[in-house]
Amino acid sequence: MKPETPGHATEGKPVYSIIVPLLNEQESLPFLQVAMEEAMRGTRYEILYADDGSSDASWLVIQKMATQSAHVRGVRLVRHMGKAMALAAGIAHARGDYIITLDADLQNDPNDILALVAEVDKGHDLVCGWRKRRYDVRQRVWLSHIFNSVVVAITGVKLHDSNCGMKVARAEVFRTIKLYGQLHRYVPMFAVAHGFCVSEHTIRHVARRFGRSRYGLSRYFYAARDLLVALAIVRWGNITARPHTAFRVASVVAALAVTAGAFLYSSCFGFGVCGASFALALWLTLKQRGYARHRFNASVITDTI
Repeated sequence: MKPETPGHATEGKPVYSIIVPLLNEQESLPFLQVAMEEAMRGTRYEILYADDGSSDASWLVIQKMATQSAHVRGVRLVRHMGKAMALAAGIAHARGDYIITLDADLQNDPNDILALVAEVDKGHDLVCGWRKRRYDVRQRVWLSHIFNSVVVAITGVKLHDSNCGMKVARAEVFRTIKLYGQLHRYVPMFAVAHGFCVSEHTIRHVARRFGRSRYGLSRYFYAARDLLVALAIVRWGNITARPHTAFRVASVVAALAVTAGAFLYSSCFGFGVCGASFALALWLTLKQRGYARHRFNASVITDTI
């Protein structure tokens, strides 16, 4: 692991830390870098790429960009550990007064960053992007609307797009919230629970330029499970001391909920659908079991720039 060099990003401490979690985004990174440099021109900033164990040439691209721009830094996880862990690694290395999160798939416009910063400066602690007009497949947009409606109804945090990757916050917010598993979806809820002021602002959304989305229908099972975990953490804060226990309990509850839904959905084939749904839910739980046991520490990072 390479030691960090103080002052690498700018001459003096940066004001803005832009954290970009990524997985296999080698094609989009050069275009994103150019767009961010243009959007942030005239400000003191650093761009911190958090590579979540990419199997393509993403890390080599980041290394090359770091030699070309003093604003670029990077952290690489030892393996694929999920978006929340990549964000946690980036947050741990960020030095700015504002922390900005941004996806690497070019679907968010970096020109919206300073507009969200302006909203924070109006007195908010965390401002979430709202992709009011989305350019995703119709099924994904509908499911996202349903997910956001459920989150609002259960948590009371009234946001249209709580899982949007673009967020701007005072650094204190992200350093207060402990991310692990796949709890990045519930950052606004955690922020409100800690007494921070949360708002939203409309941003542009762009159709994906390279590759395809890695999220399928299984993400909504994970989202339901993690919502139960997040609610437990907010209600009983000390549950974070044993996160894997919370994930196990929430996974069983989510599996039962899937089973009940399948039973209600299909009166003719209820038992068969229920059994298949429960088996699928448990398989998804086992597939993700490792995420629940890991909390960020220096050992999950294999390299830094």
